[in-house]
Amino acid sequence: MRKIIFIAVCFLLIVNNSFAQQDTTFSSPYVTIYNHLYHLQNENYSAELSANSFGFELPVKNRVDQAIKMKQILDGKGLFVDMNLIPATNTYLDSLSKKNIYYLFPKELPQVFLEKKGNQWFYSDETIKNINTLHKKTFPFGTDYLLKITPSGKTQKLLGLNTWQYLGILILLLAGFLFFFLFKLLFKPILRKMSQMSFHIDLDDQKLLNKTSRVLSLLVVFVLVNFFIPALQLPVKWTLVAKRGVEILITVFVALLLLRVLEYLLNYFKSISNKTESKMDDQLMPIVHQLFKMIVIIGAIIQILNLMNVNVTALIAGISIGGLALALAAKDTVSNLIGSLMVFLDKPFQIGDFIEVGSYGGTVIEVGFRSTRIQTKDTSIISIPNGNIANTALVNKGIRVYRLFETNLGVTYDTPPELIEVFVTGLTKMVIQHLKVTNEDYYINLNGLGASSIDIIFRVYLNTTSYGEELRIKQDLILTILKLADTIGIRFAFPSSTLYVEELPGQKSLSPEYNKNKEQLDKKVDEFLSGLGDQ
Repeated sequence: MRKIIFIAVCFLLIVNNSFAQQDTTFSSPYVTIYNHLYHLQNENYSAELSANSFGFELPVKNRVDQAIKMKQILDGKGLFVDMNLIPATNTYLDSLSKKNIYYLFPKELPQVFLEKKGNQWFYSDETIKNINTLHKKTFPFGTDYLLKITPSGKTQKLLGLNTWQYLGILILLLAGFLFFFLFKLLFKPILRKMSQMSFHIDLDDQKLLNKTSRVLSLLVVFVLVNFFIPALQLPVKWTLVAKRGVEILITVFVALLLLRVLEYLLNYFKSISNKTESKMDDQLMPIVHQLFKMIVIIGAIIQILNLMNVNVTALIAGISIGGLALALAAKDTVSNLIGSLMVFLDKPFQIGDFIEVGSYGGTVIEVGFRSTRIQTKDTSIISIPNGNIANTALVNKGIRVYRLFETNLGVTYDTPPELIEVFVTGLTKMVIQHLKVTNEDYYINLNGLGASSIDIIFRVYLNTTSYGEELRIKQDLILTILKLADTIGIRFAFPSSTLYVEELPGQKSLSPEYNKNKEQLDKKVDEFLSGLGDQ
């Protein structure tokens, strides 16, 4: 039994001596990093031995300071050193530079690397030069001062944490709650004042103000917490989880804050759109809001995935390929989306306009991203794809300033020219006198000699944009035309074959007799029109 114990003791002495030799020769990156971190562990604390990994050119005090700060940087950033990945060969070459250098964390800390000096490996001169700067960045706003007042060396731990670390966590939580309520009270009047100064509107929506101030307060609190987490010097894995969790929460609250800002902007642009005549603006605002909302959410998701070390580039590439395949399969949908964009940019119509697209016609009631809904005259609802609207000739009757009324008045061939002249003059006076007919542009003239009639063109513009009022004005004009014709003896022709017998023996001629006295006819027209004015 004694022999076995003696052999075991000798083996341990040999191993320890071997490590001691390794510890002093620094023959590989593995030995150097192991020496640095091993002697800063609570149970093996020896800052002077750890400082040897930084060479022997600087005084011991300076090297000890550099060693401690380097360990604090790694712990503060939550960077776990996997010793199994560190090369243990003296002749290691960096694959890119082909030099005897080794980057501990090439992505997170490219300024930190080891280099071979002679036959030994030490932290590089550039690393030593950058340690103070990196330390300030890791512990900003004076948080590095907290490290100076916390105990170092061998300390009693409970569940892997020192007593002062538990106290620090408690203080950080209480301070977070306190600052949240203080910031909430502070930001609310500031946000109201900023809205008045920036947008010149008074946003009295208490619910929106409360939400915005709450989100902004939480965002500021978590940013501050993120600054103080490294100062707690938690175990590396704890720090990594805490920082990633807080950074994800910061991303979430930034996204929520942007969404609240979008609501402010939406309210502002709504107040502007309410002052415009176009109803398309009212419909466009919610759609634009949803679009930007989607962009913010997608951006937040990408950032969260990036924080979780997901290969976002590969993911986006895969999504892009899938999106391309989907776009090819759903080209009609893509065409409709592009058509929607063209509709909103060109604004060929607005809500309430009567439009004709191809064989369809109706009043626009809704414009969406995929289709436009119109209501036909029989109150049916038709959804027309926006792609068709963008590629088809569109007639917008809703933007007409006037409504056109055009018809041909055919009088019989036996009507005396004098009577026709008086009739045309009477129609002209009637149009000028009518309150709902514009007298700036009209055409009342003899227009041709038809097969069975002398044609008079009657083209006037009605001073209305309402379809119902248009029908009422047309009815009034037609009745007035008929009454005027009856007053002066005008007969309207219609397609027919007429046999005229000028005279039968012993009987009066069958041909109609017309009053050809222009003075009498003009008097009748004037009396008729004056009677219209009295009505």
